[in-house]
Amino acid sequence: MRKLFFLLSTFSCVTVLAQQRLTAVDNLAKDSDKIVLQKAPYIHHGGDGEDLVWDVSQTKEDGGDIQIEYYVDKTGNYKRIDDKQVLYGRLRHDCLEQYAMECRNKKIWYNHSKLLMKYPLQYGDSLSKHFGGWGSYCGNHSIRETGLVTLKADATGTLILSSSDTIRNTLRVYTLTTTAMAMDVDVAIIDSSQLRQEIEERYDWYVEGVRYPVYSTFLNTSFSNMHPVASVRYAYRLPLESSVPAVNFTDDNMSSNKSAKGESMMPPDTFHYDISTHDNYISAHCASEVDANITALLVSSMGVTYRSVHTAVRAGEETSFSFDCCGLPHGHYVIYINVNGQIHSQTVSLK
Repeated sequence: MRKLFFLLSTFSCVTVLAQQRLTAVDNLAKDSDKIVLQKAPYIHHGGDGEDLVWDVSQTKEDGGDIQIEYYVDKTGNYKRIDDKQVLYGRLRHDCLEQYAMECRNKKIWYNHSKLLMKYPLQYGDSLSKHFGGWGSYCGNHSIRETGLVTLKADATGTLILSSSDTIRNTLRVYTLTTTAMAMDVDVAIIDSSQLRQEIEERYDWYVEGVRYPVYSTFLNTSFSNMHPVASVRYAYRLPLESSVPAVNFTDDNMSSNKSAKGESMMPPDTFHYDISTHDNYISAHCASEVDANITALLVSSMGVTYRSVHTAVRAGEETSFSFDCCGLPHGHYVIYINVNGQIHSQTVSLK
């Protein structure tokens, strides 16, 4: 086992705890923090639970670094700046919330703030919060944005950074954001204008002694009036040599049947499914040619996730799941299915 060593840093040392737990004191952005995130190949997140192993040793820097700066005023309001956008947030009732954003073409002000993080947060904790706001696009179009953020600390385990270096006591945080957007020149008719939907699944891996996630993956799927348009996957890693000290590395040989290995290429689609509706239920019958982790969502046209299922299927086997739609509003819904990072979707109507 290598000796505990201290990495060069401008941040203060954080005490190592027996169990990973995110707190505002240790993990909230500080004034004048500056970090660089390296773009990396997307990896599938694997399942949830305890004592998992995530192997990102095969992932390498993929170019397209992002430089991020944070500014925090005396009232606790903070500003996060990168080369594409500026986000404005504040800590309120133990929740970090975003109340505005702006980029080159768009500005949004949230009258119902957007949840970013909850403090403290440890394995098993979860929280959901609706958000909504108004803004402008290119200065002459009005935008209305509504949706739901669900946050959950869904897994703990060991993060493998290289063939010899591992970090134990890693906490993974899952953030699901479903959004509906409407835009029109005439603000009076914006509610009836064409809707666009987005579903973003984000996973962040936190290690003890480091303020920010050391690895993050994003899977963003966009829809136009419930019809899929595009799906984008990307990931970033935080170089530990420019991070917080007190990270413990070991040379232990780790092995687990619940590990997720990094891959630069997505596997071919080997998932097959059939969806049917009966009475107040939507059912899906699925089969997979490979071991697969499945996340299935039932999302309304207004960007609200009403039902969710997380399950797994072994190679060559079949599984099924269903959504109880009793009491749900009538209208159109997207059935969103994430299978090992591959996205499937289907539109259904509830009458």
